[in-house]
Amino acid sequence: MGKDAVATAADVLNTFGLRLHVPFEVSGGQRQSLAVARSAVAQTSIHLADEPTETLDGATVKKVFDVIAVLIDQQEQTVRLVVDDPAAAARVNRLATVATVEYDDLVPCF
Repeated sequence: MGKDAVATAADVLNTFGLRLHVPFEVSGGQRQSLAVARSAVAQTSIHLADEPTETLDGATVKKVFDVIAVLIDQQEQTVRLVVDDPAAAARVNRLATVATVEYDDLVPCF
């Protein structure tokens, strides 16, 4: 891992208050934050996140979206989120909605 990646990792872990923790010490919500941190350090062009803020408190949700904003605005990367929270959906610059469709007369095709 290069110096830039190490510095980015330290910055993101500090953002979530997790820099001095070891993996077995973190909660489920902290693991979600770590997943966002790993994605930020990975330097990929596209990040996919399925409900990245689902179980997090409001302060941590803000931190997650701050990190996502850095990925988009400063590093010019693409982030695709799946969320069912209207407040989280309101924070994105482009929104696509998917409606649930129920079919009563489905016929198995096998």
